[in-house]
Amino acid sequence: MPLRPWCFLALLPVLALCGCARKQAPPPPASAPVEFASTSRIATVERPADSTLAYAHQVAAEVPADGLLQRLDAVRAACVADRANACTVLDVVRSNDGGVPSGRVTVRLAPAGVDPLVRLAGQGGKLLSVKTHADDLAQPVQDTERQLAQLDSYREKLTGFMQRRDLAVDQLLTVSKELAGVQTQIDDLSTKRATLRRRIDTDLLTVSLQVPRVEAEAQSSRVGEAVRGFFSTMTSSLADVIEFTAAFLPWLVIVIPGFLGIRWLWNRTSQWLRSRSRPPAGN
Repeated sequence: MPLRPWCFLALLPVLALCGCARKQAPPPPASAPVEFASTSRIATVERPADSTLAYAHQVAAEVPADGLLQRLDAVRAACVADRANACTVLDVVRSNDGGVPSGRVTVRLAPAGVDPLVRLAGQGGKLLSVKTHADDLAQPVQDTERQLAQLDSYREKLTGFMQRRDLAVDQLLTVSKELAGVQTQIDDLSTKRATLRRRIDTDLLTVSLQVPRVEAEAQSSRVGEAVRGFFSTMTSSLADVIEFTAAFLPWLVIVIPGFLGIRWLWNRTSQWLRSRSRPPAGN
C-alpha cells in the first residue's frame, strides 16, 4: 500500500523530538569561588561596652598554589601596618610538605579589622570554613577587681601607719616591707587585669590557607614524589649496597679457601679412585 504525503507530515513532530533528544545537554556552569566580601563578615556583631566575652575566629580558605606563600606574607604585612586596629602578629607558619604549600597566620586585633584581613587572605580564593568561639571572662574579671580593691584598701592603711610619728624603727621596717609586698601584688594583678581587658577588647584571628584539592593531588602525585625523592632513594640504595658488601667480605675469606680445598680434595680422590680401578701392568 503506497504511503500518502500526509503520512510524512504526521511523522515530522516525531522526527523533531528525536533530533532534540540527540542534542547533548549543555554542561552545568562551573561553580564560582565564594565571595569573601559577602561571607566573611564574622566580627560585625554589636558588642555591649560591659561585655566580658573574648572572641576567637578560625578561618580556612583555598587559594592558588602559585601565590599562597605570597598571600601569607601579605596578610602578615597588612597586620603590621594596621595601627588603627592595634594588630599584632602572634604566629606565622609556612609549610611545603610534598611540594604542596600551605600556611597559617595568627593575629590579635580590634574587631573592626578582622573582616578586611580575612578578605585579603582569601582574595580570589574559596572560603572553606569559619568558626567563632567566645570565652566568658566575667568570673576572672570580677575576682581580679575584688582582689585589687582589697589590696588598695590595705595599702592605704599601711600608708597611714607609715605617716605616724610614734612608730619604732623595727615597726617602721616591718610596715615598709609589708607595703612593698602589697605593691608587688597590686602590680601583678594590674597586669592580669590589663591582659583580660585586652582579650575582651580585641579578637584572636587564625587564618589557614591551603591549595585546592585538585592542585594538591596533582602536585603530590607518585611521579612527582619519585622525582623529588630521587637523590634520597639513590643514597639509600647505595648505603644498602655498602652494608651488604661489608657484611659479605668476611665470608669470602672462609668461602673461597674452603671451595678451593674441597676442589683439591675432590681431584685427589678422583685420581686415587682411577688409579685403583686400573688393572695391574703385568696382566
